[in-house]
Amino acid sequence: MPLGEWMLDLGTRADCRVTPQHSLFADLGVVAYGDRFAASPLVDRRTVPSVRVGWLARF
Repeated sequence: MPLGEWMLDLGTRADCRVTPQHSLFADLGVVAYGDRFAASPLVDRRTVPSVRVGWLARF
């Protein structure tokens, strides 16, 4: 892989089990792009943060 062709995705998740079948979760993360990806007209920032919150039901 040539220098600059990389993408790094880091994150963490926290879970809270409400009942044995239901839980809430929160994800925090960041994606960092290498030079070649960052030079694309489709990418406007080198790093992109993300937050996800959700509910999970187990059947």
